[in-house]
Amino acid sequence: MRSVRRLHTLFLVILFIFDLIINSFASAFLPIRILFISNLHFMGILILSQHETKESSLVKAAVFGLVMELIHSGTFPIYIIAYCVSVSIIRMWERYIGYSVIEFIIMVVIGLFLKEVLIYGGALLLNNYALNMFDFIATRVFWVIVGNVLLIPIVRKGYALTHKAIMKRAENIYLKFDR
Repeated sequence: MRSVRRLHTLFLVILFIFDLIINSFASAFLPIRILFISNLHFMGILILSQHETKESSLVKAAVFGLVMELIHSGTFPIYIIAYCVSVSIIRMWERYIGYSVIEFIIMVVIGLFLKEVLIYGGALLLNNYALNMFDFIATRVFWVIVGNVLLIPIVRKGYALTHKAIMKRAENIYLKFDR
């Protein structure tokens, strides 16, 4: 079980590193009016939450929310709340969501929209944001959702590789005890 947690954590950390790389390129090459933020790690949390307990999903969401708080100044506790509430709401719908690509895309779109709206609401409460809701949706939410939907194959492939490594490790343990 510990090795599964390690592999899941490694999967999320790798996705977070990819997020940092993609975000640096996006901020350098996209026009100022388009605000794209890669959320591979958030999509990774969502895909892992389908196979974990609610508590484990919320802990991962809180940890990555805290990491985002450390990266952004003056936002505490916006990201922690946004990540945890979004994952909690998605977890409420988990019995209605399957494992197909289309259902995962829908889950990602809903999760990202919730997270972004919660971040906007929190930023408004803390007086850290001056855009109105329609401008926020047009310049950030739309591009975040569209861009991250295009990045879903990276998350699904990474999850498939992680799951394959977990199954191989479990098979090796089974063979070791079978002798």
